[in-house]
Parts: sequence; C-alpha cells; structure tokens
Amino acid sequence: APAPADVAEPLARIGALSRESVDAMGDIVWAVSPDLGTPVHLSQRMRRLASDLLPARGIELQFESSDEGQVRLGIETRREVFLIFKEALHNVVRHANATDVSIALTIGRRGLRLVGADNGKGFAAERQPGGAGDANGQGLRSMTRRAAAIGGRLSITSAPGAGTTIALDAPVR
Repeated sequence: APAPADVAEPLARIGALSRESVDAMGDIVWAVSPDLGTPVHLSQRMRRLASDLLPARGIELQFESSDEGQVRLGIETRREVFLIFKEALHNVVRHANATDVSIALTIGRRGLRLVGADNGKGFAAERQPGGAGDANGQGLRSMTRRAAAIGGRLSITSAPGAGTTIALDAPVR
C-alpha cells in the first residue's frame, strides 16, 4: 500500500541514503581487492558507473578504453582514478546540462590517461579551483588533490557555452 504523505518523504530519503551507502561500500571493497588491479577491471567499473548514471538522465555516452595488458594498478591509484572519474560524472549530471559525454581511458606501462568531455554549458576558466570565480569548486579541488596524490596531473578546459574537458595523466603504480 502507498505510504501516507507524512511518511513518504522520510522513507524516500532513507532509501536514497541506503543506496548511497551500499554503493560506497561496494566502491571500498572493489578498491581494496588485490585481485581487481588490472586495467580491465578499472575500465569495466568505470563503464558500468557511466552507463548507469548518464543514459538514465538522457545523456548519450561514448566510452572507449585500451590497455597494453600485463599492467597492474595499485590500490591507491585505482581508488583515486575511480573517485576522480565519479566526481567528474556527478559534475556533468548536476551542473553541465550536457546531452553527450565522451570518455577515453588508456592504460599502459608509461602511464594512465583519462579524458572526459561533455557538450554542456561549460564555465569560465577563472572558476577553476582557486580561481577568482571559484564559488564552491570543492569537487574540482578534490579531483586536483586526488590526481596529485598519485603523482598525476589533472587539467580542466572549459568556457561558457563550450562544454568541459577533463584530462588526467598519471603514472601506473
């Protein structure tokens, strides 16, 4: 039976928080599993998240990945790359008003490169982390810190009306 109106909203919030908790626990278990340290596992996890999140909101997804095989990714690298990716996707959903997103992941002995681009509304370059117009920007700052923590570099290219491109270059550890 349908829940009474005064109970429906709190139940919906409890349900959403429960799903978020289960997802977070799944991320932790995946990140610390030594058996899941191959580029294929990272790529599959990223593709699944993007496929679950973007099309459900009417955003077209193109996802490409390649790896040289025989490369192992350390727990910290996997975790930080995935969390950067997850934050970037959530930014697209929350802020970009995009209809198309393309993602390219390349992992080889020389390093990892992740590029995500959307055709959304973009933002002024000075709103990048620490810039003059950085009103909140916690997600962008967090992504930049995560990249630095694994010896990588995150670059963000955006302009109003021109979409956003985020590129991560990191060593394979």
